[in-house]
Amino acid sequence: MDGKAKTAVIIAASEKVSNDLDQVINRAVNNLSQLVERYARLALSGSFAVQVNSAVRLLEQNYLALEGNIVGQDQLQRVKDSLDHMKRKLVVLNKANKAV
Repeated sequence: MDGKAKTAVIIAASEKVSNDLDQVINRAVNNLSQLVERYARLALSGSFAVQVNSAVRLLEQNYLALEGNIVGQDQLQRVKDSLDHMKRKLVVLNKANKAV
């Protein structure tokens, strides 16, 4: 092989690896979002407000880490949507705690 052919093979292999990693990251983000949602459904009393707050912080860190990396905009938006959803749930929990 000449230099151009080798470069083309290396580029193709790296693109495949990059696509595979993107799929793994997308599945992990989806799984994290589902787990956070399931966990939030368990938040039936004020004692869970601290745990939901921790989940919000975890999602915030995850969002910042993804934002710093080169990821797809749709993936970043899914994490942002989950984060916003959890923040709304936390507000409701905090309001319920104050009412009690």
